[in-house]
Amino acid sequence: MEFKDHIRIIKNYKKFIVSFTVVVIAGAAIIAWAMPERFKTSVAFAINRGEVQQTTDYQYDGYYVLRAAELYAQNIVSWFLTPSFLVEVYEKAKIPPEITNLERFGNRFKTKQYSPQNIVVTFTVNDRTTAEKLAQSIIATVEEQASAFGQSVEKDLFMVVGSQPVIVNDQQPAWLIILVGGILGLIVSFILVYIHRYLKAV
Repeated sequence: MEFKDHIRIIKNYKKFIVSFTVVVIAGAAIIAWAMPERFKTSVAFAINRGEVQQTTDYQYDGYYVLRAAELYAQNIVSWFLTPSFLVEVYEKAKIPPEITNLERFGNRFKTKQYSPQNIVVTFTVNDRTTAEKLAQSIIATVEEQASAFGQSVEKDLFMVVGSQPVIVNDQQPAWLIILVGGILGLIVSFILVYIHRYLKAV
């Protein structure tokens, strides 16, 4: 089939192509308008070394401190996989946890250890106030748990300090959703036209 044949087909089905694309664009616009805002929040934690009495036993402790801090950080990361810890975060924030599935509940917060002494917790909610409350609650809960853990051993080897939360609007712009909808609508309309011509020829 030559190029002019494709042009002729497009001309013959022009009304359908335009109508179908407009309908898809309208649907994308409705979705963009109805889509709730989403706020992505990031909270970083620094694991600082506590006070240690200097003795000859600590002359090689640089490596071991980093290794211990890494294991300590992994312990904190594991808290965010524990439903009871997450429930405590919500209770401290005075927000209902709304648990419908334990697996999904455990995946609401993403944690990543970027270095032996640096942890970042991220989560996404539909309200800025909720994001602020949860972020402050996470900081308070982690610091309290870390302090309680430190008191259970011989001395506080590490101090866990939460940073100022960073909250950004993570919602896709409406124009981008509409543009993608228009492009997809145009492509699908072409596919439907050629499928229709093929079925007629069979």
